[in-house]
Amino acid sequence: MSRYAAFIFFLSLGVVSQLSHGIEVEVKDGDKLCLYANLTLNFSVSYKVAENKSKTVSFELPNSAKSNDSKCGAASSILKLSFPEGHSWSVNFVLKNKSYQADVITFTYNLNDSNVFPSSSSNETVTVTAKPDITNVGLDTCYSCKSEDLIQASPQVNMTLSNVLVQAFVANGTKSENLTTCAADVPVTPSPTPHVTNATTVAPAPNTTTAVPPTTPTPTLPTPTIGNYSIKRDANSTACLLANFGLRIGFTQNKKYQEVNFDPPAEASGACGVDSSELLLASNDVTVSLTFTNDTKKFRLHAVNVTLNTSAGVFSQSSTNLSLWEATVGSSYMCNKEQNFTITTLLSLYTFSLHVQPFGVKNGIYSTGSFKRRKRKSITVTVMLLIVSVLILIFGLAATTRTQNITVGGYYPGVILGFGSFLGIIGAHLIENKRQMLVASIVFISFGAVAAFCCAIVDGVFAARHIDLRPLHAGRCEYLSNEAASERDVSCYTPRSSCKLHVKSNTCYCCDLYNCGREPLMGLQNKDVLKKFRKSSMIWNRAEVMGGYHEYTDVKSCQDVVHLYYLLWSATILNIVALFLGIITAAVLGGFKDMMPAPASESTSEPEAIAAPVPPAPPPPTTSLHLYHNTAPCLPPYTAYDLQGSYLFPDSSGLSDDSQSGASHLWPTLIPPRYSPPHEHPDEKPPPYSP
Repeated sequence: MSRYAAFIFFLSLGVVSQLSHGIEVEVKDGDKLCLYANLTLNFSVSYKVAENKSKTVSFELPNSAKSNDSKCGAASSILKLSFPEGHSWSVNFVLKNKSYQADVITFTYNLNDSNVFPSSSSNETVTVTAKPDITNVGLDTCYSCKSEDLIQASPQVNMTLSNVLVQAFVANGTKSENLTTCAADVPVTPSPTPHVTNATTVAPAPNTTTAVPPTTPTPTLPTPTIGNYSIKRDANSTACLLANFGLRIGFTQNKKYQEVNFDPPAEASGACGVDSSELLLASNDVTVSLTFTNDTKKFRLHAVNVTLNTSAGVFSQSSTNLSLWEATVGSSYMCNKEQNFTITTLLSLYTFSLHVQPFGVKNGIYSTGSFKRRKRKSITVTVMLLIVSVLILIFGLAATTRTQNITVGGYYPGVILGFGSFLGIIGAHLIENKRQMLVASIVFISFGAVAAFCCAIVDGVFAARHIDLRPLHAGRCEYLSNEAASERDVSCYTPRSSCKLHVKSNTCYCCDLYNCGREPLMGLQNKDVLKKFRKSSMIWNRAEVMGGYHEYTDVKSCQDVVHLYYLLWSATILNIVALFLGIITAAVLGGFKDMMPAPASESTSEPEAIAAPVPPAPPPPTTSLHLYHNTAPCLPPYTAYDLQGSYLFPDSSGLSDDSQSGASHLWPTLIPPRYSPPHEHPDEKPPPYSP
């Protein structure tokens, strides 16, 4: 009887089914049989042709289909049959306790194949999924179903299975002779119909008024349950794909917008690949397929397929050209906030506490993400620059306070770079004003790097050209302490002449570096130059020779001059290091300032659950599917206290027709705004507005 029904169904579509011959497949693991299938499969596909018309074709699974991509695992096995021009059909079997079941059927067809789809106006490859009714098949038994099983994968695709004999998880490489028969093949014994006599029909009393129950606003959907999913290549390996999220599906069917919370299944299925990974989730009447791809540097959610079985029929939508949830390969994508993704014009997905890593999973845990790595790198280089800045400040101040007659400016870059580093460390830990703080840090670090360059040149040249330690090491310099005299004239002897040097107390002086006469310095022939210098404040008896200072005032000993020399060179070297480290720090902070943890941050820990507003005393849901006409998942809940305008909230029971038409320019046509019930306790203070 069911075969005639299927024939009438195809005949009503204008399709004449061809004779089916069936196909037998044996999948082996090494040299042992691990999966066996013998089945007959017919397809019926509707597609668009020219002038926006539709055409329906039917074809059967050819005998030439290859099963090279089929896989056998300890807990999950895939039977995949591929045939020419990019078509494929697969079924995923999962093991549960002492039985197994067919989890998801996936059918991929290429509309660019003119032999199967003549005059097709599209050249895309379409993938649809469905959940078959093949459950509770005992281990070491074959599933047998000779009856035809019509599977509607989408409004455009129907699949008919018949003469099915399949065994997954074959033990010892030998197909079992024991059968688990489908319910359609079990003969049903009709029960006798009882004969009822003296039945009396009571007519309703006239003028009876039936009370219409008052309409109550549809309760707000609770936050979806967070599902924890992991995919393994085999039973003995660690997870290769990790995903945690709560999912709400918004769809428009028959011009009516609806929402449904996705109940996480007990187990997830899918596959892990080098360039592509897939996560298949099937729960109740909802099937979700997520396909991830990578380009060796970044991964993204590339394709989504959602199929729902509702009271109005099968709803199926897919998109294969997405670029969502993008992150670096080897890291994970995480967002704790509610996100709204428009997949097609009829399908939207809402995610809660999303955390996913489809590639590069190590030891079965999430990898540290790019945001935390960049943050850690930014803090590291900034702290290093701060340490160098503090050293520059210490060495510079020590050098400039070592003697009174030499002023060193090498500590100025330490002040500027230190302040810039401090702003960078503070900004790296901020969320709200992170970018502004890091921009200010980059500006100060840039000025500090320029100052470090200038001071490195000045201090280095001064130490090399104006401080000569040879007389000090030779013991030819003297020190006048304040105990001997406050100041006095000392005699300096040179091979050419002798002179007096006026020296103050606490001064280290070197007569070898002092020029006693004018002639060796300027020359007798430069009389015009000598006249100009005589008019200046220069004291000729204290003129310096080229090559070094001859006295250092306000020092404790001549050893302080040696310390000054090494402090100047240390400050010079530190300024050079600060120059390059400042450039690197500015570049690292510049790349980090625009990164935000909310949309693209990752973590190795499980994401925190989002505390959602709970409506007062919501009635317990009786089914996982809810219909909504006034729902906007992206908008925060508002109360009557927050929106007091009568044009938006005319009464407590809902929106009237006039108010809806008047506010239609503010809200999407298919997704009207969400409102929570008005405040029920007039004596209490209403809650504050929270966007």
